[in-house]
This record gives sequence, structure tokens and C-alpha cells, in this order.
Amino acid sequence: LAEAFYEQVQRYKEYVEIVIGSTVTKVEKIGETFRVTASTGTYESLAVIIASGKLPRTLNVAGEKELAKKGVTYCATCDAPFYKGKAVVVIGGGNSALDAAVQLLKIASKIYIVTINTDLMGDETLKKLVVESPKVEVLKSTKTLGITGEKNVTGVNVEVNGKQRTLTAQGVFIEIGSVPSTDFVGNLTEKNKWSEVVVSELNKTNVEGLFAAGDVTQVPEKQTIVAAGEGAKAAIQAIDFLTRKKGTAMKPLY
Repeated sequence: LAEAFYEQVQRYKEYVEIVIGSTVTKVEKIGETFRVTASTGTYESLAVIIASGKLPRTLNVAGEKELAKKGVTYCATCDAPFYKGKAVVVIGGGNSALDAAVQLLKIASKIYIVTINTDLMGDETLKKLVVESPKVEVLKSTKTLGITGEKNVTGVNVEVNGKQRTLTAQGVFIEIGSVPSTDFVGNLTEKNKWSEVVVSELNKTNVEGLFAAGDVTQVPEKQTIVAAGEGAKAAIQAIDFLTRKKGTAMKPLY
């Protein structure tokens, strides 16, 4: 999908400059102008759209990186259907893990829930659905040691009560939360307790001319189709802002 977007933008090289491989380190507002500091230089504009997304928290255990997209996933909504009739391991003990397990109940043949905590934490309704299922085995106070497999996931090594055990599985869902990419924003705009950028229904932040869209914001549905729609909304609002700011008609490039 990203490649399709990129190809479309390529048609408008006259209007759009694409900078690839650039790391943004700071966004600040000086008067009515924004200054964006990046590894490739400094950019100034009257409006900025933040669409930097979130990164899933990782376990940093053996096999996790090597088997990513080969059985290791961070999104049950995206990937659960690939594991129909297979055994899976859900790692985590909060609502994210419980929600993943619920989605997998009608899909997977066996579900292990591995949590380092002494009990599952989260919505009681979700907990009830999970723990009452004969498909589910919950391993509490359990440490994940590594993920096994060569071409694809074959299991997860864990430590329970000081003893090591291997859980045979074809899929691993790591559900320990995610971190929004907002370090470069600093204190420029309002963020919630999870460091997500707070926006209105029109994708406006509390700073005039600064917009945000997608997983980096507090919008709860972290899905590509939602983020794409939010991005379109933010772009339309930015165009409207610039039209009013500059007093010149600006139209989307379509």
C-alpha cells in the first residue's frame, strides 16, 4: 500500500519533494513558521502534519528479530487468520494480549498466554472469555527466553517456576504494547499519558498549523485503513489552513 502511495506521489514531483532516509530530530515553531530539523537538513513551512506512527514494544529475546514475519507478529487483528488450526503463543498479560487471545479463539487450535505477571490484568469480560476456553492455557509468572525455528516459528522457550519449558507453536503474538514515535515533538504540542499526540476530530493539535494523523495520535483504532483516512482528513485541513493563511486558493492534487 505504501508503495502504491509512493508511485502516486511520484506523478507530482513538480509540487512534492520526497526525502527518503531522513531522521527528524526536532519540530519547533518560530513565530508563524515551523522549523523541522532532520538528518538531511532543516526545513521550514507554515504547516506540519505528524504521521510518524507507533512502534511495537519488543521482547529483545533470541529469535524474535530473525523470525519477524515468519511467525512472529505484533498484530492479531492483522495476522490471526493466517493461523487457522494452528497452535499459537500470545505474550503479554494486559488488554492487548487478552484481545488478541479472544480474536484467536475461533481460529487457532491451541493458545498459550504467557505473562511475566502473577495474574492476567485487564477487562474482566475478556479475561472470562479467555480463561474459560478449553483451548487456552495461561502461564503466569513466566519469563520468555527465546523463540525457536529456522525458516518459520516452531516454538517458544519459557521459564516457569525456575524450570524451562518449550511451547510448540507456529505463531507468536507479542502483545506488550507499543510506543508512539513522538520524541522529536518534545513539548511543542499536547500529548496524553501514553505520549500520543492529542488531536481534535479535524486532526488539529493545540498548536495552530500543526496537524497529526494515524497511530501517533490518540485515535484508538490502530489500523492501516483508519490511519489512511485520518491522513486524508489531516491533509484536507492543512490545505484549508494554508488557504486561509495565505489568502490564496489551494487545491488537492487530484
